[in-house]
Amino acid sequence: MKFKKAGFRANLTIAVALSMIAVFSVGSFADEAAASHASDYSFPARGLPSQAPTGVLNSRGSVTINGNAAASGATVVSGNSIATGSDGYASIELGPLGHIELKSNTAITAVLSPSSVPLNLDLCGSVTQTLPPGVAGVLTDPHHDRAHVKVISGQVHVKYDGGKEQDLTTGHDKTFDNLEEVSTPGGTTFKVSCGEHHKAVYLVPLGLAGLAGLAVGIDHALEGNPAVSPSVP
Repeated sequence: MKFKKAGFRANLTIAVALSMIAVFSVGSFADEAAASHASDYSFPARGLPSQAPTGVLNSRGSVTINGNAAASGATVVSGNSIATGSDGYASIELGPLGHIELKSNTAITAVLSPSSVPLNLDLCGSVTQTLPPGVAGVLTDPHHDRAHVKVISGQVHVKYDGGKEQDLTTGHDKTFDNLEEVSTPGGTTFKVSCGEHHKAVYLVPLGLAGLAGLAVGIDHALEGNPAVSPSVP
């Protein structure tokens, strides 16, 4: 009888031990499976897509983005069309991608990427673009305007008038017929404008005409008013 009880207790002890081993084993496997499952859905930081570049608008007067009135502080994203009215002024701060400045009656569509900022000149008024080194730019004029290009710093390559090409460097400027595009590899500030560069030129002939008119007027005055001879009583 004692042997039966001893055997029963031994079997019971073995059964309890095996049960505990099984419980701990299942828990361990579950923890490993959970960790493996979690790792399947974890993405390393370097594998995440970088945030799309954006700009911040600073404006005065009439300025629109995609045809809607826009005020200072508005966010500019790739593909936006920015336009200024007759009393408008806009600047777009692009951080590491540089800076864009629009004067009145100007419209552009900007494409923002990590290494370039192409512009489409929708309305040629006056646009100045600053591009840091390594950030390329190309301004395209689909209307082939007669435009003035001025390089404030750096170098640009100009295409115009049906296939003609010319390079401009710091301090140089020129008016081009049928402007097609202005491109640069970066490290450049350049300005493209239509109309305003003619003002000083117009003032010169106007000034000369005014002087000529004044001279003619003096001649006529002298001819029409001869010296008065003393009267004879």
